[in-house]
Amino acid sequence: MNIKFNGKGLSLISVISALAMAAVACVDTATMVQVTREVSATQPSQLPPQATQPSQAPLQASYTPTVPHFTHPDDPPGNGASIPDSDSSLTARNHHAQSGDNFNANLFERPFNANSMDVYFPQVDIQKASMANGSPWIYGSISVKGPDPTSGQLDASYAFELDLNKDGRGDALIVANNPVQGDWTTDGVQVFVDPDHQVGGNAPIHAEIMPQGNGYEQKVFENGLGADPDLAWVRVAPEQPNTVWFAFKSSLISNAPKWMWGAWAQHGGLHPEFFDYNDHFTAFQAGSPLAGDSNYPIKELAEMDNTCRWVIGFIPTGSEPGICPPASLSSDSTPVPPSINSDTTLTPTNYLPPAMMITLTPTLPVHKNYPLVTATNTINPKVLSMTQYVQTMQAQTAAAAKPTLFIPPFITVPVITGMAPRK
Repeated sequence: MNIKFNGKGLSLISVISALAMAAVACVDTATMVQVTREVSATQPSQLPPQATQPSQAPLQASYTPTVPHFTHPDDPPGNGASIPDSDSSLTARNHHAQSGDNFNANLFERPFNANSMDVYFPQVDIQKASMANGSPWIYGSISVKGPDPTSGQLDASYAFELDLNKDGRGDALIVANNPVQGDWTTDGVQVFVDPDHQVGGNAPIHAEIMPQGNGYEQKVFENGLGADPDLAWVRVAPEQPNTVWFAFKSSLISNAPKWMWGAWAQHGGLHPEFFDYNDHFTAFQAGSPLAGDSNYPIKELAEMDNTCRWVIGFIPTGSEPGICPPASLSSDSTPVPPSINSDTTLTPTNYLPPAMMITLTPTLPVHKNYPLVTATNTINPKVLSMTQYVQTMQAQTAAAAKPTLFIPPFITVPVITGMAPRK
């Protein structure tokens, strides 16, 4: 007898053999189940936790080196040379700066976001900067309009740029990143230098068509790490929440007796490799914060501010690149003229005699606190409004002879007639 299965014939003997093998398998399975039950009765149902395989790699121990400090700055001195800067909060609601920006002279007044300029950054709007030589420590301060409105912090980068040989080319850049209130610290402090002397390219301060400079290419200090762990410090005192104080050793500048300095602030971090900034962008790319300028609004250079430069240890002649007017104010508190010294805030109302008048010179660099003009006129630098002064002069000249110009040798006030953007 044959049995059909899936269309194939199987002999009776083959079927009986298959049934026998299945029976043996059932017996083995039953035996294994019984053994498993007996083992389970004497052992836990799950492996202990320490025997399980970890779901992720074990944590690695982290190590943050502790930087030993051997000295630290004292309280900063109460005197020092100070320079003012434009206050863009006055026109922020109108989405422009009131003054203080001159791309071709590497002067920026841009505490706004790019393009729309509808976000104002008070934490980078410099109001005043100062510096004093208190050897062995040199102290500097940068005061801004206020902290970030949301975080309440000075969440930006602040810096002093030092020019040691008065040629306009920066030699050292001391940066403090996101400083917080408290005592002196090296946290967030960096120091950059320029060994190949290429900051600013072939014409420091001035914008160049074919930039050659590579900026500050060497970092010699960061967070206390460097040849001298005490080289540079930063502090934001609780009683001065809008002022960033710097202190650095005079050894950083080889104990130089005189130098020039300027202040910087930038949201999102400075770029030492791009100094001077106006060598790496065209005027069109950078944009302008001044309403009415053909390059308005600001574009690639945004959320930043800086100052003109002042001096320590010498009386400037006025020919130094980037110098703030008046060019003759002493850097060491020597009265020039009487009752005027380097501790006096440089504003147009406290350093010029009432009768002082000058003729606009279109070839000199512009100062940030003076407006750009488009015609050569006789003005009184005490008056910031060109329109108001021209109207006054017109009334005077209509009734009397043209006044005689007199420029004492101790004062020069550079003003410019406007500068064409780089192509």
